[in-house]
Amino acid sequence: MMAVRLVKKRHIKKKVVSYVSITRPFVKWLLPIFSVMGGSIMALGRLPTGGEWTLVLIALLIFGPLTQGIAIRSVNDLFDHKTDMKRRKNDRFRNFRPLVYGGLTRHEVATFAFFGHAVAVLAAFIFLNKVAGTILVLTLIGSWIYSAPPMRLRRIFWTQNALIGLFYCVGFYLVGWSLFGNWQAAPFQIFPWLFMAGFFGSVLKDFSDIAEDKAHGIKTLPVLVGPRKAAKIVKIGYTLTYFLIGITSYLSGFPVDTVTLSFLFIIPAYLVGHEIERNWKERGQVLMAIGILSYLFWLLLFSLIYSGVIG
Repeated sequence: MMAVRLVKKRHIKKKVVSYVSITRPFVKWLLPIFSVMGGSIMALGRLPTGGEWTLVLIALLIFGPLTQGIAIRSVNDLFDHKTDMKRRKNDRFRNFRPLVYGGLTRHEVATFAFFGHAVAVLAAFIFLNKVAGTILVLTLIGSWIYSAPPMRLRRIFWTQNALIGLFYCVGFYLVGWSLFGNWQAAPFQIFPWLFMAGFFGSVLKDFSDIAEDKAHGIKTLPVLVGPRKAAKIVKIGYTLTYFLIGITSYLSGFPVDTVTLSFLFIIPAYLVGHEIERNWKERGQVLMAIGILSYLFWLLLFSLIYSGVIG
């Protein structure tokens, strides 16, 4: 009996660890979390207080762990199963793929995906608002047509980057704004540049996956035009993003410190682009992290300055 209980206990522990591993890497939660927070702070004109934090935390839970962690990651695992099986020998993310390495069955991953979708959508409409629920549904549809047949848009070079810019940077920011303000009053003039930040920031990751993407027919920008040309495009696009945000902030009458901040961030954007141009083979992952984290830091500071919390 003791042996049976021990085996069951180990089996349950393995399943729990496998389910948790699907939601990793946790760093991918940061982009939706910071976008929602940034929109909330700018709509309020201050930091949340009292019960407002409850609403913000519910939104962060829905768009971070439930949506990005469970729903989207499970769908990716399901439809990337054959591709993931081919690259098991050199898989940097073997601890995040329990379906490939026997931790979970397809039925279990599909059930987990359904759970993530259902709970996230219901919670968004019940606890948040129609804007948040609608954006969440569109995000999930985008993840399906990106990963699932017959469309599998991941094979077209710009779709992953465009979806990240559209939903993670623009859509989730609008969710945060809608929690405390009229979504129609959001600063739409900066939305194209938020999109560009997500687009070019996500392209940085593609430099570290060139060999795998090429082998599996995934036409990322570095695969399509070559890493050197892609690096030049990213350097120009990522640097231009912060310049355009600064100009738009000035023309829109935003606080002058938001203009200064955006112009200052041209420097790290250029340096990241310049370094990826020089050393894309070895430092793709590191530079991607620096690029995305610098954007998140800018977004937080921009929101705090715009709201008068800083300055």
